[in-house]
Amino acid sequence: MNIKEHKKKGVFGLFMPLSELEAYYREERAKRFYENRPLQGIKWCRKLYSLIAGLFKLSATLAGQKLTIIRDCRKATDKPVIYACTHIGRYDIEMAFRVIRESCWYLWGDPGSLYKNPEGILVWLMGRIFVDTAYKEDRYIGKETCVRLLEEGGTF
Repeated sequence: MNIKEHKKKGVFGLFMPLSELEAYYREERAKRFYENRPLQGIKWCRKLYSLIAGLFKLSATLAGQKLTIIRDCRKATDKPVIYACTHIGRYDIEMAFRVIRESCWYLWGDPGSLYKNPEGILVWLMGRIFVDTAYKEDRYIGKETCVRLLEEGGTF
């Protein structure tokens, strides 16, 4: 990637074809990674957690969804934590967010699905690390970004 040629797209990126937008954001992630920029938003995501969790709870209540926690074996710690959740749909993410009960970031393997989607803003506010899984370099950058997140006190 030629970092010098990479230019910020801003809002105008929304008018790009999705394939170009995906390439643009892969380049943006690589640029931030190789320039060794710290992650942004860890503190903001923590501050917004209660609001977003409340919105998810309201949404689930209005949809008639119930959440039952059968057993919670977590132990209190002041160290960063990794939660591994599988999911098959949108509501699974919301439920995991509510079950975890603390601000945490998500490793998102199909970022293109959120680039032109209003839900992408919500995921951005929750905290996310995007990884275009079809690209080896992006997978590496995503893994190393997860390590940085933990080193900077974040949880995912």
